[in-house]
Amino acid sequence: MNINGHMNTMFRIIPILIVTFSLQIVDGTENRIVGGRPASEGEFPFQVSLRRSYNDNHFCGGSLIDPSHVLTAAHCMYYIWGGILPPFVVSVVAGQLNLTMTEKSVYRNASVITVHPGFDKKLMTNDVAIIELSEPFPTEENPLIATIPLREDHLDHGTCVVSGWGVEKHTSENVSEILLAANVDIVNKKKCNELYGGDTIKESMMCAGDKTGERDACQGDSGGPLLCNGLLTGVVSTGDGCANPNFPGIYADVSNLIPWIKDNSEYGGKTIVSDTEETTVIDSTVTTIITTLLPEANRIIATSKPRTINGTARNISFSIALLIMSSVYSLIRYFLG
Repeated sequence: MNINGHMNTMFRIIPILIVTFSLQIVDGTENRIVGGRPASEGEFPFQVSLRRSYNDNHFCGGSLIDPSHVLTAAHCMYYIWGGILPPFVVSVVAGQLNLTMTEKSVYRNASVITVHPGFDKKLMTNDVAIIELSEPFPTEENPLIATIPLREDHLDHGTCVVSGWGVEKHTSENVSEILLAANVDIVNKKKCNELYGGDTIKESMMCAGDKTGERDACQGDSGGPLLCNGLLTGVVSTGDGCANPNFPGIYADVSNLIPWIKDNSEYGGKTIVSDTEETTVIDSTVTTIITTLLPEANRIIATSKPRTINGTARNISFSIALLIMSSVYSLIRYFLG
């Protein structure tokens, strides 16, 4: 084989190496509703599925709060070693009940990921993130896709609905093929702290569950919605196991986080640019070259479970490494004409 043949082979291998490298540093753990029922078409038009594009696997849920922004859990946006996912590895699917892509599915890439600056991986406080999409979802043209209004007042009682494609048992590894929903009761913070012990439930958190232990969110539901009286009230965050009668599920309390959500989205018709010195914002600029190396169908999506290591510096190093790899690739192509 001549030099051009060798180089052409290398051009095909480099993108594969980049994908492989990315896959080696992410956690495959997938965070189904326990005791749930199948959702009806159009019942949760704001519910979205976050995907890995290399195999289209679901890894977390989210809610469409305006046509261009998805509210999800901050812990869904991290690699296992602590770094925040670059936008080019996250895609969002809306307008469907089944995880399998259909003609009704609508697919968007992420362009910016913004993680709440107060997110604490140990305490799981402020567990929210916003994904800005590469282009808006067609909420006006597609009846199966809609935004959801946010609750702005704190709720400490009542029955709500949690939905998602997560596992149905804490010990299971298989997510649900169809969107499931379950009724759960709000547990006030005082009672929830008594159950968990100490001061576990912070200001940015709320609890909901079933005292019989028959219904709850579970792994794979993370980032998904807790719907109360038609309003997005909570974001699936964490808990002790799944459907444990003594430990309700823990959610990010949307009402407590409203100012930050408004400041980092177009919710309410108001757009405010994030302060990058206070908020972790990862845009797609540094990864533009890498994404051009990969066909649309081969762009990867990855996830991780929460970790206690601060991964900001590591994430920057990883992005620089990818940029260097892509630059070498571009230089080789340039010198070979």
